[in-house]
Amino acid sequence: MQSYKLAELDREFGGTALAGATVSIFTSLTEAESVWRRAVDHCACFLFQTFEWNATWRETVGRTERASEHVVHVAAEDGHTLMILPFAIVAHRRMRVLEFFGGSLTDYNAPLIDHAFARDVETGDFARLWRAVLRLLPDVDAVWLRRMPKTIDGTRNPLAELGRMRHTDDAFGATLPASFKEFTASRSTQFFAQIRRHRRRLEKRGAVDISFPAESERRIEIVRALAEQKSTWLRNKGYPNLFDQPATREFYERLTTCQLQAGNILVACLRVGDQIAATLWGAIFGRRYYYLQPSYAEEWRNYSAGRILTESVLQRCIDRGDIRVFDLSIGDESYKYTWADHSLPLHEYLEARSLPGLVFVTYRRAWSAVRSNPRIRAWVRTLRARMRQRRHGDALHDQGGSVAA
Repeated sequence: MQSYKLAELDREFGGTALAGATVSIFTSLTEAESVWRRAVDHCACFLFQTFEWNATWRETVGRTERASEHVVHVAAEDGHTLMILPFAIVAHRRMRVLEFFGGSLTDYNAPLIDHAFARDVETGDFARLWRAVLRLLPDVDAVWLRRMPKTIDGTRNPLAELGRMRHTDDAFGATLPASFKEFTASRSTQFFAQIRRHRRRLEKRGAVDISFPAESERRIEIVRALAEQKSTWLRNKGYPNLFDQPATREFYERLTTCQLQAGNILVACLRVGDQIAATLWGAIFGRRYYYLQPSYAEEWRNYSAGRILTESVLQRCIDRGDIRVFDLSIGDESYKYTWADHSLPLHEYLEARSLPGLVFVTYRRAWSAVRSNPRIRAWVRTLRARMRQRRHGDALHDQGGSVAA
Protein backbone atom coordinates (compact mmCIF):
# COMPACT_ATOMS: atom_id res chain seq x y z
CA MET A 1 0.00 0.00 0.00
CA GLN A 2 1.20 3.49 -0.87
CA SER A 3 -0.16 6.59 0.89
CA TYR A 4 0.01 10.25 -0.13
CA LYS A 5 -0.98 13.54 1.51
CA LEU A 6 -3.25 15.39 -0.87
CA ALA A 7 -1.96 18.80 0.19
CA GLU A 8 1.56 17.68 -0.71
CA LEU A 9 0.41 16.53 -4.14
CA ASP A 10 -1.45 19.75 -4.92
CA ARG A 11 -1.34 22.97 -2.91
CA GLU A 12 -4.84 23.81 -4.13
CA PHE A 13 -6.19 21.34 -1.56
CA GLY A 14 -5.01 23.63 1.25
CA GLY A 15 -7.97 25.38 2.86
CA THR A 16 -10.52 22.88 1.52
CA ALA A 17 -12.33 19.99 3.19
CA LEU A 18 -9.57 17.76 1.77
CA ALA A 19 -6.66 19.74 3.24
CA GLY A 20 -5.57 17.02 5.68
CA ALA A 21 -6.78 14.06 3.66
CA THR A 22 -4.65 11.17 2.42
CA VAL A 23 -5.01 8.87 -0.57
CA SER A 24 -3.89 5.26 -0.31
CA ILE A 25 -3.70 2.73 -3.14
CA PHE A 26 -4.21 -0.92 -2.18
CA THR A 27 -3.08 -3.39 -4.83
CA SER A 28 -5.34 -6.20 -3.65
CA LEU A 29 -8.81 -6.54 -2.16
CA THR A 30 -7.40 -8.64 0.66
CA GLU A 31 -5.07 -5.82 1.68
CA ALA A 32 -8.03 -3.40 1.72
CA GLU A 33 -10.49 -5.70 3.51
CA SER A 34 -10.39 -4.14 6.99
CA VAL A 35 -10.89 -0.52 5.84
CA TRP A 36 -13.47 -1.69 3.28
CA ARG A 37 -15.58 -3.50 5.87
CA ARG A 38 -15.47 -0.53 8.24
CA ALA A 39 -16.56 1.73 5.38
CA VAL A 40 -19.60 -0.45 4.63
CA ASP A 41 -20.84 0.27 8.16
CA HIS A 42 -21.04 4.05 7.69
CA CYS A 43 -20.75 4.89 3.98
CA ALA A 44 -23.41 5.09 1.29
CA CYS A 45 -23.12 2.13 -1.06
CA PHE A 46 -25.12 -0.48 -2.91
CA LEU A 47 -25.06 -4.26 -2.52
CA PHE A 48 -22.55 -4.33 -5.39
CA GLN A 49 -19.98 -2.41 -3.34
CA THR A 50 -19.93 -4.87 -0.44
CA PHE A 51 -16.66 -6.67 0.14
CA GLU A 52 -18.33 -10.08 -0.27
CA TRP A 53 -19.70 -9.25 -3.72
CA ASN A 54 -16.33 -8.05 -5.01
CA ALA A 55 -14.24 -10.76 -3.38
CA THR A 56 -16.53 -13.46 -4.78
CA TRP A 57 -16.28 -11.93 -8.26
CA ARG A 58 -12.48 -11.87 -7.99
CA GLU A 59 -12.36 -15.54 -6.99
CA THR A 60 -14.67 -16.68 -9.82
CA VAL A 61 -15.29 -14.55 -12.92
CA GLY A 62 -12.34 -12.30 -12.14
CA ARG A 63 -9.96 -15.24 -12.49
CA THR A 64 -10.87 -15.48 -16.16
CA GLU A 65 -10.08 -11.82 -16.87
CA ARG A 66 -6.70 -10.18 -17.09
CA ALA A 67 -7.24 -7.59 -14.38
CA SER A 68 -5.09 -6.03 -11.67
CA GLU A 69 -6.65 -4.72 -8.46
CA HIS A 70 -6.37 -1.07 -7.40
CA VAL A 71 -8.51 -0.01 -4.44
CA VAL A 72 -8.35 3.76 -3.84
CA HIS A 73 -8.93 4.81 -0.22
CA VAL A 74 -9.46 8.49 0.61
CA ALA A 75 -9.28 9.18 4.34
CA ALA A 76 -9.69 12.27 6.52
CA GLU A 77 -6.82 13.47 8.69
CA ASP A 78 -8.08 11.30 11.59
CA GLY A 79 -8.19 8.17 9.38
CA HIS A 80 -11.96 8.21 8.93
CA THR A 81 -12.90 6.87 5.46
CA LEU A 82 -14.24 9.52 3.11
CA MET A 83 -14.41 7.35 0.01
CA ILE A 84 -13.35 4.02 -1.48
CA LEU A 85 -13.05 3.55 -5.24
CA PRO A 86 -12.85 -0.18 -6.14
CA PHE A 87 -10.95 -0.18 -9.44
CA ALA A 88 -9.35 -2.73 -11.72
CA ILE A 89 -7.07 -2.26 -14.70
CA VAL A 90 -8.33 -4.64 -17.37
CA ALA A 91 -6.54 -5.73 -20.53
CA HIS A 92 -8.60 -5.15 -23.68
CA ARG A 93 -6.47 -6.67 -26.41
CA ARG A 94 -3.27 -4.63 -26.08
CA MET A 95 -4.83 -1.76 -24.17
CA ARG A 96 -5.02 -1.14 -20.42
CA VAL A 97 -8.38 0.22 -19.30
CA LEU A 98 -9.32 1.50 -15.84
CA GLU A 99 -12.73 0.14 -14.84
CA PHE A 100 -14.77 -0.54 -11.74
CA PHE A 101 -14.16 -3.87 -10.08
CA GLY A 102 -16.89 -6.46 -10.55
CA GLY A 103 -17.26 -6.50 -14.32
CA SER A 104 -20.56 -7.10 -16.09
CA LEU A 105 -22.20 -8.79 -13.09
CA THR A 106 -22.27 -5.51 -11.16
CA ASP A 107 -25.41 -3.57 -12.04
CA TYR A 108 -24.57 -0.26 -10.30
CA ASN A 109 -21.03 1.08 -10.02
CA ALA A 110 -20.31 3.72 -7.40
CA PRO A 111 -17.85 4.62 -4.68
CA LEU A 112 -18.39 3.79 -1.05
CA ILE A 113 -18.73 7.35 0.19
CA ASP A 114 -19.18 9.05 3.55
CA HIS A 115 -22.54 10.84 3.67
CA ALA A 116 -21.18 14.12 5.03
CA PHE A 117 -18.27 14.14 2.58
CA ALA A 118 -20.64 13.50 -0.34
CA ARG A 119 -22.81 16.39 0.79
CA ASP A 120 -20.05 18.91 1.47
CA VAL A 121 -17.31 18.36 -1.11
CA GLU A 122 -17.30 21.02 -3.83
CA THR A 123 -17.58 19.86 -7.43
CA GLY A 124 -14.30 21.56 -8.34
CA ASP A 125 -12.46 20.06 -5.37
CA PHE A 126 -13.74 16.60 -6.26
CA ALA A 127 -12.63 17.00 -9.88
CA ARG A 128 -9.17 17.97 -8.59
CA LEU A 129 -9.18 14.89 -6.33
CA TRP A 130 -10.09 12.73 -9.33
CA ARG A 131 -7.15 14.07 -11.35
CA ALA A 132 -4.82 13.42 -8.41
CA VAL A 133 -6.08 9.83 -8.18
CA LEU A 134 -5.46 9.25 -11.89
CA ARG A 135 -1.88 10.50 -11.51
CA LEU A 136 -1.26 8.05 -8.65
CA LEU A 137 -2.62 5.01 -10.47
CA PRO A 138 -0.56 3.14 -13.08
CA ASP A 139 -0.69 4.49 -16.62
CA VAL A 140 -3.70 3.36 -18.64
CA ASP A 141 -4.89 3.89 -22.21
CA ALA A 142 -8.46 4.73 -21.24
CA VAL A 143 -10.86 5.17 -18.33
CA TRP A 144 -14.22 3.44 -18.73
CA LEU A 145 -16.60 3.79 -15.79
CA ARG A 146 -20.03 2.33 -16.50
CA ARG A 147 -23.49 2.16 -14.94
CA MET A 148 -23.02 5.00 -12.45
CA PRO A 149 -26.07 6.55 -10.73
CA LYS A 150 -25.98 10.19 -9.64
CA THR A 151 -27.26 9.24 -6.19
CA ILE A 152 -26.55 6.28 -3.91
CA ASP A 153 -29.81 5.66 -2.03
CA GLY A 154 -30.37 9.40 -1.84
CA THR A 155 -26.73 10.32 -1.16
CA ARG A 156 -25.00 12.43 -3.79
CA ASN A 157 -22.44 10.67 -5.99
CA PRO A 158 -19.88 13.34 -6.96
CA LEU A 159 -18.06 10.86 -9.20
CA ALA A 160 -21.06 10.96 -11.54
CA GLU A 161 -20.75 14.76 -11.81
CA LEU A 162 -17.45 14.67 -13.69
CA GLY A 163 -17.33 15.99 -17.24
CA ARG A 164 -17.77 13.60 -20.20
CA MET A 165 -20.64 11.88 -18.38
CA ARG A 166 -23.30 10.31 -20.65
CA HIS A 167 -26.65 8.74 -19.78
CA THR A 168 -26.57 5.19 -21.16
CA ASP A 169 -28.98 2.97 -19.18
CA ASP A 170 -31.84 2.98 -16.72
CA ALA A 171 -32.74 0.86 -13.74
CA PHE A 172 -36.22 0.60 -12.28
CA GLY A 173 -37.67 0.28 -8.82
CA ALA A 174 -40.84 0.36 -6.76
CA THR A 175 -41.27 2.34 -3.56
CA LEU A 176 -42.87 0.01 -1.03
CA PRO A 177 -45.84 1.25 1.04
CA ALA A 178 -46.93 -0.02 4.43
CA SER A 179 -49.13 -2.80 3.05
CA PHE A 180 -49.49 -4.98 -0.03
CA LYS A 181 -53.07 -3.71 -0.38
CA GLU A 182 -51.73 -0.16 -0.82
CA PHE A 183 -49.27 -1.41 -3.42
CA THR A 184 -51.92 -3.14 -5.54
CA ALA A 185 -54.31 -0.18 -5.20
CA SER A 186 -51.80 2.05 -6.99
CA ARG A 187 -51.52 -0.30 -9.96
CA SER A 188 -53.66 -2.15 -12.47
CA THR A 189 -56.31 -4.28 -10.77
CA GLN A 190 -56.53 -6.31 -13.98
CA PHE A 191 -52.85 -7.24 -13.68
CA PHE A 192 -53.20 -8.73 -10.19
CA ALA A 193 -56.51 -10.38 -11.08
CA GLN A 194 -54.69 -12.09 -13.95
CA ILE A 195 -52.00 -13.36 -11.55
CA ARG A 196 -54.73 -14.90 -9.35
CA ARG A 197 -56.31 -16.60 -12.39
CA HIS A 198 -52.96 -18.03 -13.47
CA ARG A 199 -52.34 -19.35 -9.97
CA ARG A 200 -55.67 -21.17 -10.02
CA ARG A 201 -54.70 -22.68 -13.39
CA LEU A 202 -51.36 -23.80 -11.92
CA GLU A 203 -53.08 -25.43 -8.95
CA LYS A 204 -55.05 -27.63 -11.36
CA ARG A 205 -51.72 -29.01 -12.61
CA GLY A 206 -50.40 -29.84 -9.15
CA ALA A 207 -49.71 -28.54 -5.66
CA VAL A 208 -48.20 -25.04 -5.82
CA ASP A 209 -45.52 -24.30 -3.23
CA ILE A 210 -43.50 -21.10 -2.83
CA SER A 211 -40.49 -21.42 -0.57
CA PHE A 212 -37.56 -19.38 0.72
CA PRO A 213 -35.19 -22.11 1.88
CA ALA A 214 -32.45 -21.50 4.40
CA GLU A 215 -30.60 -24.81 3.96
CA SER A 216 -27.54 -24.55 1.71
CA GLU A 217 -28.31 -27.70 -0.29
CA ARG A 218 -31.81 -26.56 -1.23
CA ARG A 219 -30.60 -23.07 -2.06
CA ILE A 220 -27.89 -24.43 -4.38
CA GLU A 221 -30.47 -26.71 -6.04
CA ILE A 222 -32.55 -23.62 -6.86
CA VAL A 223 -29.55 -21.69 -8.17
CA ARG A 224 -28.66 -24.55 -10.51
CA ALA A 225 -32.24 -24.72 -11.77
CA LEU A 226 -32.11 -20.96 -12.29
CA ALA A 227 -28.93 -21.26 -14.36
CA GLU A 228 -30.50 -23.87 -16.64
CA GLN A 229 -33.77 -21.96 -17.05
CA LYS A 230 -31.97 -18.68 -17.64
CA SER A 231 -29.64 -20.24 -20.20
CA THR A 232 -32.58 -21.59 -22.19
CA TRP A 233 -34.35 -18.23 -22.13
CA LEU A 234 -31.25 -16.26 -23.15
CA ARG A 235 -30.47 -18.62 -26.01
CA ASN A 236 -34.04 -18.48 -27.29
CA LYS A 237 -34.07 -14.68 -27.17
CA GLY A 238 -30.71 -14.32 -28.89
CA TYR A 239 -28.98 -12.69 -25.92
CA PRO A 240 -25.37 -13.45 -24.89
CA ASN A 241 -25.50 -16.21 -22.28
CA LEU A 242 -23.24 -15.56 -19.30
CA PHE A 243 -24.56 -18.72 -17.63
CA ASP A 244 -22.75 -20.80 -20.24
CA GLN A 245 -19.59 -19.85 -18.34
CA PRO A 246 -18.80 -22.08 -15.32
CA ALA A 247 -17.27 -19.09 -13.52
CA THR A 248 -20.60 -17.22 -13.63
CA ARG A 249 -22.46 -20.16 -12.14
CA GLU A 250 -19.79 -20.49 -9.48
CA PHE A 251 -20.16 -16.79 -8.63
CA TYR A 252 -23.87 -17.13 -7.86
CA GLU A 253 -23.45 -20.43 -6.02
CA ARG A 254 -20.72 -19.02 -3.78
CA LEU A 255 -22.68 -15.88 -2.95
CA THR A 256 -25.75 -17.98 -2.19
CA THR A 257 -23.94 -19.65 0.71
CA CYS A 258 -22.13 -16.46 1.80
CA GLN A 259 -23.18 -14.32 4.75
CA LEU A 260 -23.20 -10.66 3.74
CA GLN A 261 -21.84 -8.18 6.26
CA ALA A 262 -25.01 -6.06 6.25
CA GLY A 263 -27.62 -8.10 4.42
CA ASN A 264 -28.45 -11.50 3.02
CA ILE A 265 -29.07 -13.36 -0.23
CA LEU A 266 -32.74 -14.25 -0.68
CA VAL A 267 -33.42 -17.32 -2.85
CA ALA A 268 -37.03 -18.08 -3.79
CA CYS A 269 -38.63 -20.93 -5.68
CA LEU A 270 -42.08 -21.82 -7.02
CA ARG A 271 -42.75 -25.53 -7.46
CA VAL A 272 -45.66 -27.24 -9.15
CA GLY A 273 -45.70 -30.73 -7.71
CA ASP A 274 -42.05 -31.77 -7.73
CA GLN A 275 -41.05 -29.48 -10.62
CA ILE A 276 -39.29 -26.13 -10.22
CA ALA A 277 -41.42 -23.80 -12.35
CA ALA A 278 -39.78 -20.48 -11.45
CA THR A 279 -36.93 -19.12 -9.35
CA LEU A 280 -35.71 -15.76 -8.13
CA TRP A 281 -32.23 -14.90 -6.87
CA GLY A 282 -32.00 -11.57 -5.08
CA ALA A 283 -30.60 -9.88 -2.01
CA ILE A 284 -31.58 -7.63 0.85
CA PHE A 285 -29.05 -4.94 1.67
CA GLY A 286 -29.85 -1.88 3.72
CA ARG A 287 -33.44 -0.84 3.04
CA ARG A 288 -33.46 -2.20 -0.51
CA TYR A 289 -34.39 -5.54 -2.03
CA TYR A 290 -32.41 -6.33 -5.20
CA TYR A 291 -34.39 -8.34 -7.79
CA LEU A 292 -31.46 -9.68 -9.78
CA GLN A 293 -31.94 -13.06 -11.48
CA PRO A 294 -35.50 -14.26 -12.17
CA SER A 295 -36.16 -17.36 -14.25
CA TYR A 296 -38.93 -19.74 -15.26
CA ALA A 297 -39.14 -23.10 -16.99
CA GLU A 298 -40.34 -22.79 -20.58
CA GLU A 299 -43.19 -25.27 -20.11
CA TRP A 300 -44.73 -22.98 -17.45
CA ARG A 301 -44.42 -19.78 -19.44
CA ASN A 302 -48.15 -19.50 -20.21
CA TYR A 303 -49.00 -19.83 -16.51
CA SER A 304 -47.10 -16.68 -15.44
CA ALA A 305 -45.13 -18.66 -12.87
CA GLY A 306 -42.53 -15.88 -12.74
CA ARG A 307 -45.13 -13.21 -11.97
CA ILE A 308 -46.70 -15.33 -9.25
CA LEU A 309 -43.32 -15.78 -7.59
CA THR A 310 -42.42 -12.09 -7.95
CA GLU A 311 -45.69 -11.11 -6.27
CA SER A 312 -44.92 -13.40 -3.33
CA VAL A 313 -41.39 -12.03 -2.90
CA LEU A 314 -42.65 -8.46 -3.09
CA GLN A 315 -45.33 -9.16 -0.50
CA ARG A 316 -42.71 -10.73 1.77
CA CYS A 317 -40.57 -7.58 1.45
CA ILE A 318 -43.51 -5.35 2.39
CA ASP A 319 -44.44 -7.54 5.36
CA ARG A 320 -40.91 -7.18 6.76
CA GLY A 321 -41.58 -3.47 7.27
CA ASP A 322 -37.95 -2.37 6.91
CA ILE A 323 -37.52 -2.46 3.11
CA ARG A 324 -38.33 0.74 1.26
CA VAL A 325 -37.34 -0.06 -2.34
CA PHE A 326 -38.03 -3.13 -4.46
CA ASP A 327 -35.13 -2.66 -6.88
CA LEU A 328 -35.79 -4.21 -10.31
CA SER A 329 -32.27 -3.27 -11.38
CA ILE A 330 -30.84 -2.41 -14.79
CA GLY A 331 -32.67 -3.16 -18.03
CA ASP A 332 -35.78 -1.96 -19.84
CA GLU A 333 -37.71 -5.23 -20.00
CA SER A 334 -41.42 -4.49 -20.43
CA TYR A 335 -42.54 -6.37 -17.30
CA LYS A 336 -40.67 -3.92 -15.07
CA TYR A 337 -42.98 -1.05 -16.00
CA THR A 338 -45.90 -2.83 -14.32
CA TRP A 339 -44.14 -3.19 -10.98
CA ALA A 340 -42.01 -0.02 -10.89
CA ASP A 341 -42.94 3.55 -10.02
CA HIS A 342 -39.56 5.23 -10.62
CA SER A 343 -36.34 4.88 -12.59
CA LEU A 344 -32.66 5.35 -11.80
CA PRO A 345 -30.64 6.82 -14.70
CA LEU A 346 -27.17 5.31 -15.08
CA HIS A 347 -24.22 7.09 -16.65
CA GLU A 348 -20.92 6.31 -18.34
CA TYR A 349 -17.58 8.10 -18.13
CA LEU A 350 -15.14 7.58 -21.00
CA GLU A 351 -11.73 9.24 -21.21
CA ALA A 352 -8.83 8.48 -23.53
CA ARG A 353 -5.38 8.61 -21.91
CA SER A 354 -3.34 7.66 -24.99
CA LEU A 355 -3.69 7.44 -28.76
CA PRO A 356 -4.73 3.75 -28.64
CA GLY A 357 -7.11 4.77 -25.87
CA LEU A 358 -8.71 7.29 -28.23
CA VAL A 359 -9.47 4.45 -30.64
CA PHE A 360 -11.02 2.46 -27.77
CA VAL A 361 -13.16 5.42 -26.64
CA THR A 362 -14.34 6.13 -30.19
CA TYR A 363 -15.34 2.49 -30.64
CA ARG A 364 -17.17 2.33 -27.30
CA ARG A 365 -19.13 5.51 -28.03
CA ALA A 366 -20.13 4.22 -31.46
CA TRP A 367 -21.21 0.89 -29.99
CA SER A 368 -23.18 2.68 -27.25
CA ALA A 369 -25.04 4.70 -29.90
CA VAL A 370 -25.90 1.52 -31.80
CA ARG A 371 -26.94 -0.28 -28.62
CA SER A 372 -29.30 2.56 -27.63
CA ASN A 373 -31.30 2.10 -30.83
CA PRO A 374 -34.17 -0.32 -30.05
CA ARG A 375 -34.62 -1.38 -33.67
CA ILE A 376 -30.96 -2.30 -34.02
CA ARG A 377 -31.03 -4.15 -30.68
CA ALA A 378 -34.02 -6.20 -31.84
CA TRP A 379 -32.33 -6.95 -35.17
CA VAL A 380 -29.12 -8.11 -33.45
CA ARG A 381 -31.08 -10.37 -31.07
CA THR A 382 -32.99 -11.90 -33.98
CA LEU A 383 -29.78 -12.45 -35.92
CA ARG A 384 -28.09 -14.11 -32.93
CA ALA A 385 -31.08 -16.38 -32.33
CA ARG A 386 -31.14 -17.47 -35.99
CA MET A 387 -27.40 -18.14 -35.98
CA ARG A 388 -27.74 -20.29 -32.86
CA GLN A 389 -30.66 -22.18 -34.37
CA ARG A 390 -28.65 -22.76 -37.54
CA ARG A 391 -25.63 -24.01 -35.57
CA HIS A 392 -27.93 -26.26 -33.54
CA GLY A 393 -29.50 -27.59 -36.74
CA ASP A 394 -26.08 -28.21 -38.28
CA ALA A 395 -24.99 -30.05 -35.14
CA LEU A 396 -28.06 -32.31 -35.27
CA HIS A 397 -27.43 -32.95 -38.96
CA ASP A 398 -23.83 -33.88 -38.26
CA GLN A 399 -24.87 -36.22 -35.46
CA GLY A 400 -27.43 -37.84 -37.72
CA GLY A 401 -24.79 -38.33 -40.41
CA SER A 402 -22.41 -39.89 -37.94
CA VAL A 403 -25.01 -42.34 -36.72
CA ALA A 404 -25.94 -43.29 -40.26
CA ALA A 405 -22.30 -43.83 -41.11
